[in-house]
Amino acid sequence: MKLVNDKLYLEIADVQKAGVSAVTARKGCTDGRKGWSSIKDPVDNRVVLIEYEALLPKYKQKVLAAFGDPYEVNRSHEEGAELATKLLLADMVRVNADHYKDL
Repeated sequence: MKLVNDKLYLEIADVQKAGVSAVTARKGCTDGRKGWSSIKDPVDNRVVLIEYEALLPKYKQKVLAAFGDPYEVNRSHEEGAELATKLLLADMVRVNADHYKDL
């Protein structure tokens, strides 16, 4: 799950975890069926992203049952990624400081 231009998108793997077959999701996206709006991932063009708000109610219910509120799940994921980045940068700064201490 990820936000792109303030819209929540799901990867096909997310939809599968919610109980929707990959075939249904792929056909829905490629055939332009009602309830299946998709884009290519701006970071990785090989990945198809499915717009959550465009899903039919029955598929939204499956996503809710599998993940809970997808907006909360996405927010938690982004906050975790931000913290991981900060910790990684802090480690890099600490390693560099130790390296130059002996010079």
